[in-house]
Amino acid sequence: MRSLFPLSHIRNVTLFYILSAVYNMWFVSGVWVFIWGMFMSKTQIGISDMITFTIGFLIELPSGVIADIIGRKKAIFFGNVLLMFGNLCITFSSSFLSITFFYLVWTVGYAFQSGATEALAYDSVKKHGHEQEWLKVISTATVIGRTTSLLSTALGGYLFATWFRLPYLVFGITGMIGVVAALLLQEIPVQHKLSIWSPFSYMKQIRDGLQVLVEPHIFPIALCSIVISGISYMYNWGILRPFTSIRYGFTATTYPLLLSAISFSVVIGLYIFSKVKHKLSLKHSIFSMGFFYVVLLFLFGFQHSWQVGGMLMIVFAILGVLIEQIFSVYINAHTHQRHRATTLSAVALFTKLPYILLAALTGYFAEKNLLPQFIWTIGVAFFFVWTFSFKKYVVIKKG
Repeated sequence: MRSLFPLSHIRNVTLFYILSAVYNMWFVSGVWVFIWGMFMSKTQIGISDMITFTIGFLIELPSGVIADIIGRKKAIFFGNVLLMFGNLCITFSSSFLSITFFYLVWTVGYAFQSGATEALAYDSVKKHGHEQEWLKVISTATVIGRTTSLLSTALGGYLFATWFRLPYLVFGITGMIGVVAALLLQEIPVQHKLSIWSPFSYMKQIRDGLQVLVEPHIFPIALCSIVISGISYMYNWGILRPFTSIRYGFTATTYPLLLSAISFSVVIGLYIFSKVKHKLSLKHSIFSMGFFYVVLLFLFGFQHSWQVGGMLMIVFAILGVLIEQIFSVYINAHTHQRHRATTLSAVALFTKLPYILLAALTGYFAEKNLLPQFIWTIGVAFFFVWTFSFKKYVVIKKG
């Protein structure tokens, strides 16, 4: 059993696996845009995304600071309560305002757990002297999450066909598992003298957390990885992926099946990567995968059959997840325990930035049938970022 779930004898690692499953019970991921579309126009969906995630974006970094100061367990518990409450309330919402408000509640909850959960898990592994095995742990958690996502997404299509409010209802009910798991976590004390009531404490914690990302030897890797993660986040969480799938011919019935196929393919991709990772340079892998990311963005702009389009979407998802895994290992190894949640929340914050800036614009371009041009623009912008990061990395390596 331990070979399947590395370091599961550590209580917090086992709970990390459970929480990874809970956070990926995406019963709504394949149908949410169709549910919201019953009460909103495409532009309103984009505006709702922009409003909620802008506020969630602003809370992301402070939530990490709070977690480092008051304790990661408390932050994770609070976040899971909001996740559960938000989903249950969205279930019975029927207007732009009500859906937007309760989606905001959900978003704030996600911000509180995002950096804290990984930080507490990594510190638990490090406390037991197994930090070299973190890639195994984070990869296993991702496989668990993707497998859960595969099953729940496929079930979500059936739930939607039964009653359109059922996917959000089940999503909210399963959130109770997350609340219980958060209560069972064991806190790993962080040694500092900062006060939650002191503005100076916040500023110092934010400064220390951000400083890690701009260190000369870390910055090129961080910039390339975070921008890729940002594009993946915008694509996976917003309206870009469902609208792209619709352009390729997927429907409310077949799109959840595509998402399940993506999750299954990611699990296989992670397994293959785990077998060959010892032969690869993690830094070089990030830049190599980043280049293929550019190519895929340009290919996305063309019209394809559902078979070709679906395959491109699968490869795109695999690359995004692999880069996130590699960067998790890299950044955790270079971050001090005192501000780990802050640094990881900063990464999450910057990851959400493209989504927040472009959510409403994505809806507008979709309304005008201009998604190909929009995707190509993103591809050109990322190509310049990738080129700058790679050149910076080469210069630092030679120096």
